[in-house]
Amino acid sequence: MLHYAHELARRDVEISNLRKAKHRLECALRELQRAAATEEEQHREKTNELKEEVERLQRCQSREGANLEYLKNVVLSFLLTNDSNSKRHMLNAIAAVLKFSSSELDKVSCTHKPPTQPNVK
Repeated sequence: MLHYAHELARRDVEISNLRKAKHRLECALRELQRAAATEEEQHREKTNELKEEVERLQRCQSREGANLEYLKNVVLSFLLTNDSNSKRHMLNAIAAVLKFSSSELDKVSCTHKPPTQPNVK
């Protein structure tokens, strides 16, 4: 009978230890699941950010293509025209597309001034 009581006590201790271990493992599992969910959400957010960035860059690239075509047409017209007034307007358009600094614009404007009218008296 004493042996039986001793075995029951040992079994109770073992059950208690197993329950504690089970509880620790369940807590660890919940923590890992929480961390995985957080990481998944971060990945989802980063993926969305990157998709938006790709779309923005594609729009910019599309605009650059349109600007390049516009610039080509303006430069072609500039090279083909003899009208100094038209050339001045085209220079402004070229400077805007190419984002000339004010000093660059001044240099270009100086070389393409309209001819001065002779004083008639």
